[in-house]
Amino acid sequence: MQRLVRHAHFPSLKTIEEFDFIFQSTLGRKQLGPFLGPEFVTEGRNLILSGKPGRGKTHIAVAVAYKAIQNGFDARFVTASDLIDELHAAAGDGTLRAATAAYVEPHVLVIDEVGYLQCASDAANVLYGVVDQRCLKRRPIVFTTNKALKRWGEVLHDAELAEALLDRVLERGQHIRLAGPSFRTRAVDPKILDGDES
Repeated sequence: MQRLVRHAHFPSLKTIEEFDFIFQSTLGRKQLGPFLGPEFVTEGRNLILSGKPGRGKTHIAVAVAYKAIQNGFDARFVTASDLIDELHAAAGDGTLRAATAAYVEPHVLVIDEVGYLQCASDAANVLYGVVDQRCLKRRPIVFTTNKALKRWGEVLHDAELAEALLDRVLERGQHIRLAGPSFRTRAVDPKILDGDES
């Protein structure tokens, strides 16, 4: 299990048990039930977690992938910008097929932070290759994003491909939006965040 966790490249290890469902009251543990058992992988389910920064999206994504490892599967974590940059470079040097295959192989793939950083112009094209192959093989993908799904066309520079990508993901997946206050600023006086320091 330690080897699988190392190979997953998590930014840090997070578990469902550590998540504060009381503070993040817009998400109930029962909502995550379909993604915590082995059927998450065997049935090829997908998950998109959206919301503003600090709402716990990456924590949940890592925790879901770690639960899959505990259930006997492997996982891989990558930020959307790193994935797209790698695939963009591979397309340029003729190794796109091999680079794509490396992200199709893991049982669970977490693609974090869609929309946080500017993407290459062919972002939708290279990302679609990974998503399409994973969906054909029924291998789960967990996305996190700070952008509304209808804005993925702007983020990925191709509205039609973004729509097709989301169509495949949501065919066997679910979109959960996390709202509420930020975990990162919960100790900060709300007046400061609102610009009222009087």
